Amino acid sequence: MNVARSLAVGIGVAALVATTAGTALASETEPVLPAGVSQEQAATDGKLDPEHLAHKAAKEAEERALGLDRSPSGSLPLVAVRKANGEVELQARTADGTLLAADYPCSSGFACLYYNSGRAGAVFRQGNDGKPLSISNYAGYTFYGTGNGSGQAVKNNAASIQNSRSGKYAVYYLSDYSGPADIALANSGRNLDFTYNENASGQPYTG
Repeated sequence: MNVARSLAVGIGVAALVATTAGTALASETEPVLPAGVSQEQAATDGKLDPEHLAHKAAKEAEERALGLDRSPSGSLPLVAVRKANGEVELQARTADGTLLAADYPCSSGFACLYYNSGRAGAVFRQGNDGKPLSISNYAGYTFYGTGNGSGQAVKNNAASIQNSRSGKYAVYYLSDYSGPADIALANSGRNLDFTYNENASGQPYTG
């Protein structure tokens, strides 16, 4: 093989490698949408916004750095625990009997979204004297409290939920109570799965 042909082959291989690497990188960074959710629906609810994708990646890295267990989980039952000051707080009980308190209390009658996994960080409470139980679009609402994420937008930004109610509660991937949903059983807490940092609406679930 002469020098010119060797050079041409080498350039061709290099271009192929670069193209393949670029394709792999693009496929790794493009968001994978749940089954049944169209690009148009996702775009309408802000799922494809570069700012949202960057914030989501940074938040996931932050949760790993904080050592938070962000694995999807089934609903953990709540137990009424009387604190030293006499107040009763609802805490989640794990399979081994460990009681886990939320960073911000979620009293009976509320459905509470948390900024971080494990019911940690700032909170957004729905029900009773909080916001409405049924919200068709979380746009415009913010987390509050002294925890991590206070002042941040609620939409596409919640990681866990505590449902301190007697009925189930659903958090939906899309606005208007559509798309994949995470169901929190009555009087339970859990990490979000389908709607992890992708929550768009929520309401009591009757299914």
